[in-house]
Amino acid sequence: LNISLSSISVYDDFFELGGNSLVAIQLVSRLNRQFEISLNLIDLFQHPQIANLAYLIQTTSSEFAYKQYQIIPSRSDMVYEPFPLTNVQQAYLMGREAIFELGNITTHSYVEYRFDTLDVKQLEIALNRVIERHGVLRMIFEEGQQRYLKDNWYYPISCENFTSEESLFSCREELSHKIYAQDTYPLFDIKVSYCCFDNQRPFYLLHMSIDALLMDAYSARLFMQEWTEFYLHPNKSLSPVPFEYRDYILQWKKIRESELFLKDKQYWESRLSSYVFEMNLPLLCAPHDVKEPHFSRITKTIPTDLWKPLQQKITAAGLSPTAVLLAAYGKVLSDWSNQRELCINVTLFQRLPLHDDIYRVLGDFTVLELFQYQAQTGSTSAVLRHHHEKLLEDLKHILFDGVDLQRMIREQRRYVYSQGLSPIVLTSVLGTHQESGQRKTIDPSFQGVHYAITQTPQVWIDNKAYETSQGLVAEWDYVEQLFAREIIEQMHQD
Repeated sequence: LNISLSSISVYDDFFELGGNSLVAIQLVSRLNRQFEISLNLIDLFQHPQIANLAYLIQTTSSEFAYKQYQIIPSRSDMVYEPFPLTNVQQAYLMGREAIFELGNITTHSYVEYRFDTLDVKQLEIALNRVIERHGVLRMIFEEGQQRYLKDNWYYPISCENFTSEESLFSCREELSHKIYAQDTYPLFDIKVSYCCFDNQRPFYLLHMSIDALLMDAYSARLFMQEWTEFYLHPNKSLSPVPFEYRDYILQWKKIRESELFLKDKQYWESRLSSYVFEMNLPLLCAPHDVKEPHFSRITKTIPTDLWKPLQQKITAAGLSPTAVLLAAYGKVLSDWSNQRELCINVTLFQRLPLHDDIYRVLGDFTVLELFQYQAQTGSTSAVLRHHHEKLLEDLKHILFDGVDLQRMIREQRRYVYSQGLSPIVLTSVLGTHQESGQRKTIDPSFQGVHYAITQTPQVWIDNKAYETSQGLVAEWDYVEQLFAREIIEQMHQD
């Protein structure tokens, strides 16, 4: 939390000190490794005071579940050997195929960062230092596995002059929905444009297009931080990352073959019959009629002077802001679909506590949780408490994840294989200020994000929630062929 120890009492509340769900996950991970126990996120919400948490640690009889799965770095001659895909990577690769509903696209993000000045050569040098440092940036996918390239990976950055907005729009159209060949390096594009338009002050744009097979949102932030450090401080050295993403995935694979995985599977099997996958939102056409999905974005910011008091109330009530957002999202979807029950696909960035430096590694650690929303009656606080506790209980059993659950459901209910089951997504990164890592993004002349869009196959709406200095941002990327603009605007406003 970046707080001086001398200013903290053992009776202080972790969340009132500024803790949030994402930091809480990291804290629980560190406590479990340090004391060889098995706390869950819900334990920290129930015992947020340091003294109470310390007592829980002293008295718990639980053993560290991942003790025998700690990462041992691969021998240097093994680093470049192929290794398995995660569940989400498998889903990404299959979902891009045109035979699937809302396929024919990749899971992909595109961002334009705006600057007054840029040293393109230094930008290139700094980028390649990061690529050398993290194998995932040199990754290719072939024969159902992934591997790092050892040689011929140096990436040059080009700079183009744009004298018209049409040139910029053409570049954006090319990169914003690009489909990369999975077996060909690189699975990203990074370029610079110098924009000199009529009646405007010239500016630089850094264009970044990347396939999400490589890394998740948390990793992307870490990538930008390291790139910035090398750009601003060319002679700076960062301490080596002691293991590779590959090492983590090999241990993750062993865990999925253990009793831990089977225990979580039993939890979800007991809930299988309650799932409702209908989603009766007002659509312009059937999803299977959309052959080339194109995503658009709608954004709204709840200003800080409204968001901060609300956040304090949520914290005082012992609730997770993400759970509150999930409840509100579910209510809107329930009202617009006229359904009391529905499924929301929650994106999580889970790093199992297998090494002290697990949060220094780039990679795709995404897991999915299928949250079964059920409309509740009663007071607002009781309804929010219900969804909060249900989410935290689900997260205790996430080794068997949303992809596993969808496979099981397809088999038991005999759904058409090409049909999407959970097209409504929530991606919450509340607790990590988007601007905290961007205030000095690359160059000090950084002026903010000029344009951005994401896309995911089999998804209708992806609701991304994050914080900036302006407040809470609710950002919906949606398939424009499915929704009338006025409908999606009203849903978003609600």
